Amino acid sequence: MTIQEFEDSEYLKSIRQQLTNGGIPTECRICKQEEDRGQPSIRTQAIKDFGHIDGPPLKFLDLRHDNLCNLACRMCNSSYSSLWTKEIEDHPELNKFQKPFKRNNVADKILGDFDNLTRNLTKLSLTGGEPLLIKDHLTVLEKLIEQGRTDVELTITSNITALNPRWFEVIKQFKTVHWT
Repeated sequence: MTIQEFEDSEYLKSIRQQLTNGGIPTECRICKQEEDRGQPSIRTQAIKDFGHIDGPPLKFLDLRHDNLCNLACRMCNSSYSSLWTKEIEDHPELNKFQKPFKRNNVADKILGDFDNLTRNLTKLSLTGGEPLLIKDHLTVLEKLIEQGRTDVELTITSNITALNPRWFEVIKQFKTVHWT
């Protein structure tokens, strides 16, 4: 399934309809819980940034498809750290707390449909794992540069322990870069 097919899918149409009718889809429960506690959520930030959007075009992409990381921080888990995944695989008794992460092929689909997907993109968030270690992230940035899309606002969530000079050559071409 391409990204465009996903955007046009019955699944997303169903979610949009639930939201239009005032319902809260299961996929939205974490944002709803944060908002019920009076905290901002990714949803409220997106509404602030983009206003109400009924559907495509995609303006914000949060790319976190790989957990490749060089650390196993205490506050982290296998979704964001390949070293935590290895720890869980080496100690199966930890499976009762969390499951090992399995990489998906989202980046392949994004790169395969890149021109169409990024046409209206205004913000891109790169996480991981450690985004400075994930080669697909660098490829995405290089493709944006090829398209002349250095106006896309970047947010990179990094532990900054895997500094790579190539990354800095690439990101300095973007107008706005936030490090967290």
